[in-house]
Amino acid sequence: MRDLLTPLAKTSKADFDAAEPELRVELLNAQFDLRSTRRNVVVLIAGNDRRGCNAVLNRLHAWLDARYLNTYAFEPRTPDEKERPYFWRYWRAMPPRGRIGIFLHAWTFSTLAARVNRKISRKELARRLDHINRFEHLLTDDGTILLKYWLHLPEREVRKRLDRADDGDADWHFSKAERRVFADPERVEKVARQMMAAANTPAAEWGVRDSAYP
Repeated sequence: MRDLLTPLAKTSKADFDAAEPELRVELLNAQFDLRSTRRNVVVLIAGNDRRGCNAVLNRLHAWLDARYLNTYAFEPRTPDEKERPYFWRYWRAMPPRGRIGIFLHAWTFSTLAARVNRKISRKELARRLDHINRFEHLLTDDGTILLKYWLHLPEREVRKRLDRADDGDADWHFSKAERRVFADPERVEKVARQMMAAANTPAAEWGVRDSAYP
């Protein structure tokens, strides 16, 4: 089985810069066409490159029509959310037909963090991954176009960024929750591979990209 944390392809900056104008037009046209369909789009952006995830989000907002684009970044569950099914918060945030929803980390990071921090067992991880699969299948079966991207950094780069954050460089700030998770990049990669292998289906396939934001 292919290592799912190995990026499938790389694009040079020169090639990207040359293609960018046409890509922007095509993406905006696709967003316009989406409005006349009975489908919606969910873009899940996750990975161990926090800065890269934010940069991709900012670029999408610069390229697309913000009137038909919603972004969701989830904090730890509230007491109200803890009284409801695990995926309730995500169901409530699903974009309506004709719109795009961008989900930062979402159910991916919460599951990863729980296992990396040993708050759930292997058995509980398997159960939660099964729930993720069923949740994603329900979305795609109902017509949602689900695009999942993992922005990957090698272990040495994660450690370098954590060191820069520890030195007080505000540009490399990590939240407390992220620091607890990414402080063990080797374990993060191990759990991430498990998660991708379990939730990588034809209708909800993971796309892995190397960080473009060193």
